[in-house]
This record gives sequence, structure tokens and C-alpha cells, in this order.
Amino acid sequence: MERLVSVVGIFAFLLLAWLCSSNRRVVQWRVVVWGLALQFAFALFILRTPIGLKIFDWAREAINTVLGFTTYG
Repeated sequence: MERLVSVVGIFAFLLLAWLCSSNRRVVQWRVVVWGLALQFAFALFILRTPIGLKIFDWAREAINTVLGFTTYG
């Protein structure tokens, strides 16, 4: 059920962006579909492969290091 809500949310954002567009006829749906497909592929890579998890963990530690600098002033 949670995944269904997520998919509906993605389509709701697409619909909202399309509705807010000033020229709806020139929306290139092929580009939109490619963007969604790439986002899904990157998510699978990061969350399902060991190298992706290591990259994500490295990024987390780098961000925490930068945030740690804020405690010193």
C-alpha cells in the first residue's frame, strides 16, 4: 500500500507540474519518462548494490563531518 501511495504521489506531482505549465502542448513526455526512469535506476543502484550503499554511506559521513564543524563555531 505504501508503494502505491508513492507512485500516486509521483503522478500527482507530474500532473501538478503539467497543470502549472504555461504551454502544455510542448511538454516533451519522452524527456519526462526518461527522467523518471533514470531516477528509478539510480535509486535501485544506490539502495540495492554494495557499491551504491558504500557511496551513499560515504556521502552520509561527509555530510555529517561538515555538520560536525558547526558545533565548533
